[in-house]
Amino acid sequence: NEVPLSANLTSITSGSGANKSTTDSATVFASFGHYFTSQMVGQFAVGVLGTSSGSSTSSGAVILGVGGKYYFMDAHKGDVVPFAGARLDLVSLSSKSGGTTTTGSGSQITGFVGASNFLSETASLHLTLSLSAGSVEVSGTSSDYTSTMLEIGFTQRF
Repeated sequence: NEVPLSANLTSITSGSGANKSTTDSATVFASFGHYFTSQMVGQFAVGVLGTSSGSSTSSGAVILGVGGKYYFMDAHKGDVVPFAGARLDLVSLSSKSGGTTTTGSGSQITGFVGASNFLSETASLHLTLSLSAGSVEVSGTSSDYTSTMLEIGFTQRF
């Protein structure tokens, strides 16, 4: 079994003077994986994302997914092992602007590639590039989207 964890904090400031604005965001992903072979892992994933722009605008999402990951070779301490995988996710959204809260839901498919640097036989640091494509419905309106994320995280195996 394995438990990968990753997090991301971002602050973006744009404009200047009276037009200056800052958007802060945080992302946390965790999953539980079960090894079916020494290289094939089934996964259940949970992600939480949140953003804030000023004092009255914020949004968030919760992602629940199932999928798999394939390590391209068996790993030993000191190895850097590439991997690839895919996941099907359910997405729940919430956005607040002023005094109005809007919610929505949808689904996405996520594909990812990366590499794990094995610090020991059971622990590794990983770098993952993922691409998601999905559709969400908010207030009766459906929207398609794509997103790209680069994650750095830690994985513990037991």
